[in-house]
Amino acid sequence: MSGSDDKVLVRQNAVYVRTLVNGRVGTDEPHNHQDWDRLMEICFENREADFGRVLRRHLEPESLRSAYAELKKILAEETSSHPPTENLLYEGARRYEAAASRCFGTTEDREAKPPKLSNAGHVGFFEAGCVVDPPLSGYDADEKFLKVVMAAHPGLWDWPLWFNPRRLPGFSSSPYVKDGVWELFFRDERFGVEQFWFISPEGRFYVRTVLDEDIPLEQSMRPGSRLSVGWRIRRVLEAFRCCLAFTRGLTSKEDTRLRFQFRWTGLTGRILDWSLSGNIPLRGILPSSSYRAQQDVVQSTACLVISVGHGPIIEAGHHAVAPLTQVFGGQVLDRRVVEQVYQQFWGRV
Repeated sequence: MSGSDDKVLVRQNAVYVRTLVNGRVGTDEPHNHQDWDRLMEICFENREADFGRVLRRHLEPESLRSAYAELKKILAEETSSHPPTENLLYEGARRYEAAASRCFGTTEDREAKPPKLSNAGHVGFFEAGCVVDPPLSGYDADEKFLKVVMAAHPGLWDWPLWFNPRRLPGFSSSPYVKDGVWELFFRDERFGVEQFWFISPEGRFYVRTVLDEDIPLEQSMRPGSRLSVGWRIRRVLEAFRCCLAFTRGLTSKEDTRLRFQFRWTGLTGRILDWSLSGNIPLRGILPSSSYRAQQDVVQSTACLVISVGHGPIIEAGHHAVAPLTQVFGGQVLDRRVVEQVYQQFWGRV
């Protein structure tokens, strides 16, 4: 802006503040660092005042309630973004901790006095979760539902997944209903066995069990030292077999899908044992087993349809177990190994 004599009064794009020049106060551009310091101080004071007004406006009771409701919505959306089977593993771990605490005290108590599940070394666990899609309907968590599921159980060997010791002598554990699902937690230190499972009327099946390699009866392995490829394949295939049998006993819809997720824990320091069950060797050329795992937890997924045949079960088993062998020095699981285990325990393909 210029005056009548064309003298510039206010320059464009200039900053004008109250300044001190030669002992006189005036309005001018900043001349020294003290002027700039004063300008920055004024700006920050104004910003703090703005923050204060914002906080006072939004910390009113009604605003707080609105913010809380919005936060709950965001957290719910984040939880629902996990795959259904992943949520099932989280739920299973939470229910296991609650059941173990009721039986043996808190986590701190159990760590102070660990169970005698092995003679030496540490104990690992295998978890399997299955979600039926679409969810089942028409069932409640009553005795009839449990009988239908247990009647369909294939009962593959002595310590099967989703084991029900209700009618066995010497076992005091029985399934019970908690929060709308059937649960069972049992531990038998005579055999070094621990298992927890739950089944829901909507078609959610979860099981957590000690790794067979860490059970004292498996004398060919020192607990915590090895991981048997044969056992890991067997248990995954067994989870397929059990959940398929449960679902077929509850629905006849051919488009029903079973979505699985598996988790192995306690792997660090182990090496792979390329044998069928710790003592029966697998046939063929097998990779070296000298690599020790540097990763403690591995998860994997699989999906089957209710009308699945032998071939897709073998493919799904290979897909589920392959990520587990990879943490042992990148070792690759040959599909033929999975097929061999399948043939050994479930007949010819």
